[in-house]
Amino acid sequence: AVPFEGATIQMLNEIDCGNTSDFTNAKTFIPIGNRTNSFQGTFDGNNNTITGLYINQTTDYAGLFGYVSNAEDVSNAEIKNLKMQNCKVVGASYVGNFVGYANGGIISNCSAEGIEVSGASYYVGGIVGQVSGTATITNCYNTGSVSGSYSSVGGIVGYVQGTATITNCYNTGSVSSTSFVSNVGGIVGGVQGRATITNCYNEGWVSGKQYLGGIVGYINVGTATITNCYNTGSVRGNKFVGGIVGYVPRYGEATITNCYNEGRVSGNNN
Repeated sequence: AVPFEGATIQMLNEIDCGNTSDFTNAKTFIPIGNRTNSFQGTFDGNNNTITGLYINQTTDYAGLFGYVSNAEDVSNAEIKNLKMQNCKVVGASYVGNFVGYANGGIISNCSAEGIEVSGASYYVGGIVGQVSGTATITNCYNTGSVSGSYSSVGGIVGYVQGTATITNCYNTGSVSSTSFVSNVGGIVGGVQGRATITNCYNEGWVSGKQYLGGIVGYINVGTATITNCYNTGSVRGNKFVGGIVGYVPRYGEATITNCYNEGRVSGNNN
């Protein structure tokens, strides 16, 4: 059975998951939805807060929702009006505070405050790990740390493979990768599909080895349209480092309009 296909779930109260200062003995939460049975409904947080959620797994698809996809001939999957505070999410690939992997869907009015998101592999984001299909992310922000051991780490979205429209979102937390090919961005780590990023900004520290940008790290065989965005955070790495975009190869495409950088940009090459 598909979890909540086309159904609407409302959160009626605040949820306190326990001690937020020490997760040593905490039990891990099992994400809602996976690759086999994705979440295909609507979750409305009613502006309530989930505090102290702990997810610690060595497998892919880590987040409050592990795998989200649109319901066939029913509706778009949707997550909205939800706050998450002092939460910790650990996984392999496709790791995000709200959604690990979004195959389409709508995420709106969601915030991650004081959280810690980390991935042992690819595609890690403060809100969503990876976007495929067609997804919309609006009025979302992250203030916590986001880190990955490999490539494609973003303050909002780690990796865009499909089509993502990201509007009125911001990041103030640190975003980093220890990988040689990092692909780290204050808003989006890497783009291989099509990303439209409008009215977004980053104030967090962006760091890694290569392909680092205050807004987008790397546009690879994809297209990014970046409008009315700015960065004030420090962007530091070895090479291909930019205040707005780190690197656009000849087979990528970027249109950048009305954007500016005030953050310190430092590197050894490019």
